[in-house]
Amino acid sequence: MKRYLTVCAAGAALAMLAACSSTSPSATADASAPAQAVASTDNLTCRTIIKTGTRLGTRVCKTDEQWKQESMDSRDAATGIQNNSAQSAGPGGG
Repeated sequence: MKRYLTVCAAGAALAMLAACSSTSPSATADASAPAQAVASTDNLTCRTIIKTGTRLGTRVCKTDEQWKQESMDSRDAATGIQNNSAQSAGPGGG
């Protein structure tokens, strides 16, 4: 059992190292694009987004207009889901 855990830990460590060492041209190009976008914005707001099931958050920086658009998109998606579920339930309610 102890050997199994050691092998699993070693495999996980190698997988993380492989993921960190990948330097594809598209990854470096994508990393420089947000830096240019950040430099040209006026009102930049950063928020920490915490996904369900995790303790660690991801810091996301967007303009106020982008945050407002994301909020509207989320509201529209939730309304659409609610409307579709109400229509599919029918007159019997389920």
